[in-house]
Amino acid sequence: MLLGTCAMRFRRRGHSEYDPVMTLRCVVASVITLVCAVSAENPPAPDAAELTGLLKEFLAGAGRNDVAMHERFWADELIYTSSSGQRIGKADILRDVRAEAAVTPKPNDPVTTYGAEEIRIKQYGTTAIVAFRLVGTTEKDGTKEIKNYLNTGTFLKRDGKWQAISWQATALPNAKGANGPIDHIAQHYVQLVLALGQHDPDYVDAFYGPAEWKTAAEQKKKPLDAIGTEATQLRTELEKIPTPVDEMGRLRREYLVKQLSALEARVRMLKGERLNFDEESRSLYDAVAPTFPESHFQNILNRLEARIPGAGPLWQRYEQWRKPFIIPKEKLDPVFQLAIKECRART
Repeated sequence: MLLGTCAMRFRRRGHSEYDPVMTLRCVVASVITLVCAVSAENPPAPDAAELTGLLKEFLAGAGRNDVAMHERFWADELIYTSSSGQRIGKADILRDVRAEAAVTPKPNDPVTTYGAEEIRIKQYGTTAIVAFRLVGTTEKDGTKEIKNYLNTGTFLKRDGKWQAISWQATALPNAKGANGPIDHIAQHYVQLVLALGQHDPDYVDAFYGPAEWKTAAEQKKKPLDAIGTEATQLRTELEKIPTPVDEMGRLRREYLVKQLSALEARVRMLKGERLNFDEESRSLYDAVAPTFPESHFQNILNRLEARIPGAGPLWQRYEQWRKPFIIPKEKLDPVFQLAIKECRART
């Protein structure tokens, strides 16, 4: 929420009052604060990169029933507790994988691939705990079914090699519950945002998703009317989905409803609808600026007078004070890439 609050763009009488320098300071401060907070609570695991690479290599092999990969990944004394409550060992897994690998696939057989999200690693010498969300995507007859699991593995490093010695899998509500339809709506929402960015260059600050989505938006240049109609349809569809029981699912649904509503409002504004300051902030940011008497702000100024060093008017001292926090434009991307990379590594 801090990033969203800092980047809020206010417009009055059609003129932007967005302060790019203040936004930059807020965003950089937010990233640095996040990195510092994560660093204090989650010291980086020395072998995090190696374990993450091993996990991703294993999941790629699991999708094609790679027996050698299973042999490499699991320790001989493995205790595996499946999401269905069964407790099995390495021999059981290898038996099933070999049986699957021996079957000649048919053209219409479903294809399942696996990915890891939200990877967290704790390392204690030669022991490591790897927790992540497993995302299984099954494609059949042109449709996708997505299943999510919370997996936690305990790894031991012996003879310079990490292997999983214990594993716990827990199924999350998936495609036939809440996540499947919401995943579809979320993807469509992102594509609509990219489409709107073709009409409003300031609407998309950055995009790190599939490059083909951005290319498609640029080539098609969907009309504003179509964007608004599809956004309304998505929001209506989303509001019909039962509220997920898990907190993250509930928050995600609520977030998407508000984001779609904001997208609809921005389309109306680009088509000429005029909103006053409070209406615009409520429609775009789900927030209305509070009203305070002048004495409230004067009290803040008085406190800043005492805190910001130097001589001269307060505004000049403030400008001088904030200069060290400003990142040169040519260094913005490297700074953010490094900050994001560090955040991902430590979480």
